[in-house]
Amino acid sequence: MRRLTPILLVLASTACVRQEWPVAPSSWSATFSGKVIDLKSGAGVPGAVVQFGTSSAVTDAAGTYTIALRYPASFDPRVNGGFVGSIAITTANYRGDFFVNTGACVGRYGVLTDRDTGEPIDGVDVFLGASPSQHATTDLAGWYRVDAGCPSGGIIGFNTTLIYFSRSGYADSSSVVGRGLSGYHRLDWSISRIAKTVSF
Repeated sequence: MRRLTPILLVLASTACVRQEWPVAPSSWSATFSGKVIDLKSGAGVPGAVVQFGTSSAVTDAAGTYTIALRYPASFDPRVNGGFVGSIAITTANYRGDFFVNTGACVGRYGVLTDRDTGEPIDGVDVFLGASPSQHATTDLAGWYRVDAGCPSGGIIGFNTTLIYFSRSGYADSSSVVGRGLSGYHRLDWSISRIAKTVSF
């Protein structure tokens, strides 16, 4: 795997990383849905409070919720008050799933979108850290999930760790996810198409 160049990012003490998104010329309102999932059992979590800024919703018996929000927008959502990652709502078909009760498990998941159109991108290779085994490829909805295991101390390594995104026709991208790898958080990201050159 070739080395990739980090792009603009924001770091916090919780290892939160959120991409800076272009300012949209206009915004829309839509009702979005998602599911809060117990990582170990895979079951939906009922009665969970999902918060996006000042707006919130409560999951039903199946662990699903719906909420009205304006988009495009970026959030650091919380479930039952706990940090679950960083998201970007760029289209009306946004997938609002979150994993909870993650214990010492480590991983990243989310949606990859086109930086210009906001549409999800399939076929993006995602590598979490330097291990080739910590890899996933986005599906037709742009969704990826990389599991790195559940170490006893809840952290893997101590050096600066990056997540890498690569797809043909797009510029490679990467982001620091922390000193060592810890937490099981959502991380939405966008990548830019490579400009085509025209010969005269």
